Amino acid sequence: MYPSIQTMRAMVHVARSGQFGVAASRLNLSPSAVSHQIARLERQLATRLFVRTRNGVTLTGDGERFLQHVDAALKEIEAGVEAVSPQSRHKVAITSPRTLSALWLAPRLPDLHAWYPEIELQMISTDRVCDLKREHLDFAIRRVADVPAAHEHLFFCSEEITPVANPDIASRIKNTDWSTVSGSVPFLVNATHPEEWALWSAATGIHPPPSTRFKTLETYDLVQAAATAGLGIAMGRMPLCMDALSDGRIERLFHSAATTEKIYSLLWRSDRSLGKAQRKFLEWVMNVRPEPAS
Repeated sequence: MYPSIQTMRAMVHVARSGQFGVAASRLNLSPSAVSHQIARLERQLATRLFVRTRNGVTLTGDGERFLQHVDAALKEIEAGVEAVSPQSRHKVAITSPRTLSALWLAPRLPDLHAWYPEIELQMISTDRVCDLKREHLDFAIRRVADVPAAHEHLFFCSEEITPVANPDIASRIKNTDWSTVSGSVPFLVNATHPEEWALWSAATGIHPPPSTRFKTLETYDLVQAAATAGLGIAMGRMPLCMDALSDGRIERLFHSAATTEKIYSLLWRSDRSLGKAQRKFLEWVMNVRPEPAS
């Protein structure tokens, strides 16, 4: 009799992590249950798959050979199930930071529909780091620092910051000078990134006048909305402000920009094969990903 899929999945997770505890967490089981599954699998195969060490486990020669076949087989089974499931055949689920979802990804959904009208995109907009497997998600756009093991990932975009204002304020600055106008107009500060004005000034050598008044708003989307309405000068964050710049709601005040430490990756699980809809979405999103604006 062949081993069960459950025991083979346990073997794959233990092999990847080298730890029963880590594998158990990913499988939503106890370490003891995973250990029993591995022991049962080894009895069925009549061979040792792992060598137990003080720091965890490592594969034996038979374990390495078995893993190559089992890992590929499990991916094929998962792909086969998805291929015949009407509910999941065209569904793609992605999680991304809230402001990136609202200000960059959502406005591009008509373009996705034009490319692939059959794809049904489910967007989870959250700044929380989601577990793709546990939450049944296909992709995530996430900071590089938050890319976990056992995931494939591609560089998605970096982030640049530069001062922006609505056309009226931008015109006044261009027709007079930065110090005169900016000294009489509030500077809008994003409470999530209060250091951004100092970061840009250090990178460009351009500083707000001593008389500058600062007004703090809670999140970037509020900062950009306030700048668009003429409340003050904001620190635009690209790619978040790219659409507002392109349609003229706000304008750059300088060509100079500073690069922040935020670098985003597009990632997906390495323990499953991408379905047809997922491969189409991957092609599309990498084709339209933000390009540096400076």
